[in-house]
Amino acid sequence: MKKTGIAGVLGLALGATVTGAAWYTGKQAQSDLDQTLGQINGALQALGAWGGQAVPVIELMASERGVFSTTRRYRLTLAPAAGGTGQAQELEFVETLDHGPFPLQRLKAGRYAPAMVAGRIRLEDSAFVKDWFAAANGKVPVSGEYDIDYSKQYSARFDATVMALQQGTAIIQAWNLTGNVAYSAARQRGVAQWRADKLLVLGHRHPSSSFELIAPSWRQELTRMPAGAFATQQKLSFTTATLTEHGQPLWVAKDTALALDAARTGRLWAIDANVDIGALKGRETGNETVGLQWAAAVKNWDQHAFKALVDTSLTLADRAGETEYGAGAQQLMASMALYLQQFLARRPTLSSSLTVRSASNTSALKLDLGLAPADPTQPQLQIPLLGMLKTLDFSMALSKPMLRDVIALRQRPPGVEVPLRIRKTMAAKQVDTIADALREKGLASIDGDAILARVSLADGLVEANGAVMPLDTFLGRLGGMIDLGN
Repeated sequence: MKKTGIAGVLGLALGATVTGAAWYTGKQAQSDLDQTLGQINGALQALGAWGGQAVPVIELMASERGVFSTTRRYRLTLAPAAGGTGQAQELEFVETLDHGPFPLQRLKAGRYAPAMVAGRIRLEDSAFVKDWFAAANGKVPVSGEYDIDYSKQYSARFDATVMALQQGTAIIQAWNLTGNVAYSAARQRGVAQWRADKLLVLGHRHPSSSFELIAPSWRQELTRMPAGAFATQQKLSFTTATLTEHGQPLWVAKDTALALDAARTGRLWAIDANVDIGALKGRETGNETVGLQWAAAVKNWDQHAFKALVDTSLTLADRAGETEYGAGAQQLMASMALYLQQFLARRPTLSSSLTVRSASNTSALKLDLGLAPADPTQPQLQIPLLGMLKTLDFSMALSKPMLRDVIALRQRPPGVEVPLRIRKTMAAKQVDTIADALREKGLASIDGDAILARVSLADGLVEANGAVMPLDTFLGRLGGMIDLGN
């Protein structure tokens, strides 16, 4: 056979192979997408049940599968929450899938590696979104694209030039919102992130309120491990956040980052949360600018025991007005004791720190706690629950001028307008009284304008600023200080 004949046969065979592979890939991709759509709706329903809000529902309206591509049409319905007002909001999308092993979309982009499918999705024009299209200057306001390879690695990108949705009485608007999602089924790891020029929420508190974020960005990583364990990291940051009511700003926060890391192994959780606000200004700060850093962490936190303990406590609290608890309440109290022992058996720990900075002063507090079941061989304390405190470490460096300002801002006589200057003078005397009492009881020391304290607990003994005493003695001294700050 001539070489040209052989090449022709090979070309026909290759073309038939690619065509068959594309047809089969399209069929498999359609099945996978149907399954994924069901999983997405299931996850949205679960979130709705948890948050008590109406959730979006995504419906497949039509699907036309060809040899090399498939076109699918979806409808996204946003129904008002139960008891809410307003009409359901419907968005329609068109999705075009190019079948593998060599999707046309990837070839056009110069990517020649085989893939199962490459898709594009875009918002369809309708009466509900006509303003979106007008604001986008003729462009499609919401669109996206994605790839799925044969090892089940997913990557996607979406863009929203302008978008406005209503949730209850609130209207949420976004400008130049872009996002990316990547997931590896083999590694069980996913990353999602988005950023926008601006987000605006109108009417979330009442009709005259608004909340604006400038340059917000968000990122989340999730890794699943054997036996249901997982780890996740999330971070939200923005350059400026403004809460406004009746046209007046209540709070303005600048250069802010909020981070949350969590890991679960079996029933145990480890959680780290951090808030860093570069500059905060508002009514509660007397329009003075302060910086704030807060961090908290828990370890060995038994999720099931803690939730059961809280739920049972709330049920028992509903009976507080009854003259007699009865057998049912006694059973609840017994259940609480059981859940508390289950929670403490894991020896959970809690740590937290707070730093507040003003133009000329800084205050810092730090607390570390270690919990465990009470030792039945030790004498019972005046407050039995304190028997579960196994370790405690507390430190404080409190600025007297900053404490004065806080008291002056918080103490406003009802119906009487007292100038801030006078309130600060009165608050300064109150701060001096508190500082002197703390020093006299050995609970703190005074260094210039700073109130310093260090308290630690171990083996039932408290060390407060160098003095060692039983826990009950320390609590007695501390109890005498409670009314001074009120």
